[in-house]
Amino acid sequence: MARKMKDSGIEWIGEIPTDFSLYKLKYLLSSPLCYGANESGTLYSDILPRYIRITDISPNGTLKNSGMLSLDESSAQNYMLHEGDILFARSGATVGKSFIYHNYYGRAAYAGYLIKASFNRLVLPEFVYYYTCSSAYEIWKNSIFIQSTIQNIGADRYSNLPISVPNSIDKQLRIVRYLNNFCSKFDAIIYNLQTSIEDYKKLKQAVITQAVTTLNSPNVKLKYLMDIIVDCPHETPIYTFTGNYLVIRTSDQSLASLRGDEYMYRLDEAEYKKRTRRLTLDKDDIVYGREGSWGLACLVPQSNKYCLGQRVMQFRCNTRLLYPKYAMYALNSETVYMQGALDTIGSTAPHVNISTIRNYLLPVPTLTEQKEVADYLDAKCAEIDGLIAKKEQLVKELESYKKSLIYEVVTGKREIFTDITRKFPNI
Repeated sequence: MARKMKDSGIEWIGEIPTDFSLYKLKYLLSSPLCYGANESGTLYSDILPRYIRITDISPNGTLKNSGMLSLDESSAQNYMLHEGDILFARSGATVGKSFIYHNYYGRAAYAGYLIKASFNRLVLPEFVYYYTCSSAYEIWKNSIFIQSTIQNIGADRYSNLPISVPNSIDKQLRIVRYLNNFCSKFDAIIYNLQTSIEDYKKLKQAVITQAVTTLNSPNVKLKYLMDIIVDCPHETPIYTFTGNYLVIRTSDQSLASLRGDEYMYRLDEAEYKKRTRRLTLDKDDIVYGREGSWGLACLVPQSNKYCLGQRVMQFRCNTRLLYPKYAMYALNSETVYMQGALDTIGSTAPHVNISTIRNYLLPVPTLTEQKEVADYLDAKCAEIDGLIAKKEQLVKELESYKKSLIYEVVTGKREIFTDITRKFPNI
């Protein structure tokens, strides 16, 4: 028998069952949304509350076990988390990301770029969390960004998040149990794919390292091989959705490659000129990340289009001594990476000092040999990148399907499980 449906009044939610109701988030809360503590964390201790920051929350909604901090008792007392509280990221690259707290994580407080939601008896927190993992939530989040050039979702906007909720707690519980089972199996498949991707990335770096270190070439300090070594402007650019100029950030870099233009932040002409008033990025210049996800180098593919983001540096090779593509590969080798790693030991915000970078030792064979190495690595890396791209595309499809299925379940459009192996027979 077909379920009776009604119009939710929200385009991206669509029809919902008649035994569902549409709420704004604020009407499901036991108290108003709360911002976290604006405090610096301390060295992690088992006897102090853990201090949860945006960076501690992984893409799959769990807590990372690396880089943990604590917060002293007095600072933490007004920001302690309780079973079923949900945290929302309010700004930054992961804005909109959500995390549900359970007591098994241990005592914890939350930081200022997070917003806490505590719920009343109308809804199970786990149901709300799954709603935030759905494509409906993704569409709502993106609609907020369209309205603003700054990716920021404050408590006022989260309070008005529309959510479709079954009127019965028992119905919510059945949905939660079903999604627990579905997502655990699905996440295991995605995890295995991501592990395989990381293995391929390690293989790629090993191939690069071997190629640039097997010629028994003399080592020369970077500062003697470059015509230009400059740091980025120490100011955040003003981004736009429609600009013709692109900003290279550390998040745009991977091992010996730069991600597509469509994923990069944009600037208008005035902001680009301001950003490049000291020096423009020319074709075959090298951009090197020195903070955060540091140690990655990539070639600039075109002149007069790109500029430096925060936490990156610009190198321009002395082409009488160094072939730019070879230099880029050498900078991505494990040998060079380890020279910078000493600067990052014990740091909660890993970065490499400019003085260390300038004194990196690079193996420098003849220009002919450099080009041969670069050509060889072009072919080998393209082969490995192709394998990575296939797995990344599959992960993307799986994650999209997961969000869509969760959407259909939490909005009452689907009650029957669809075997994912029918949808993805090759996993």
